[in-house]
Amino acid sequence: MGIESMVIEQIQGDGYERVAKFKREDELPAVWCHFIQHDEYLEPGEEPQALRSGCRVEGRFSIQLVLSCEPVHSDAQIGFKQELEASSHIEAVGRVTERLDDDEFIGDFGPLGDSVRVELEQSLELEVGTLVRVKGNLEWEEADG
Repeated sequence: MGIESMVIEQIQGDGYERVAKFKREDELPAVWCHFIQHDEYLEPGEEPQALRSGCRVEGRFSIQLVLSCEPVHSDAQIGFKQELEASSHIEAVGRVTERLDDDEFIGDFGPLGDSVRVELEQSLELEVGTLVRVKGNLEWEEADG
């Protein structure tokens, strides 16, 4: 799955959990993602130190906690939207490129990448090539050092 290089524009944290706004060097829109910062626990009111605004990171996207996944017409446009500021909630349209299991697949989601792992909360039969709309949580997994 493709590694992306991005810069953190904004970051918020609570405990080990983080929500950050990532910006790529290309002209694609910034995205809000959730991730776990295993090596830094934040007490209420503390600012993250391990990763801060301006830090460059490498990793990959996945869409998890997907409660809604439905096939769409072939004329639907591949892409995504995030309507809530500072939230990793995402609605995305992509094409299934590989089935991993009954509740997991790889998809081409255009601006998010052509190999985004999607984890469904329930089993669903999807064929490779199917265009789907998913609603879930955009996650960022840091690349191994």
